[in-house]
Amino acid sequence: MLPLHAKSRAFAERLRELATERRRFGYRRLRILLTREGVWVNRMKL
Repeated sequence: MLPLHAKSRAFAERLRELATERRRFGYRRLRILLTREGVWVNRMKL
């Protein structure tokens, strides 16, 4: 299990990857993509 800061870093990197792949997607659609990948994220963290 990863420490909290490592999880946050991995989450931020994946979010940046998705945002660069899909530049027109906002935070709501990016959250849906993350959820489909199995990453649960609180809406306030985005």
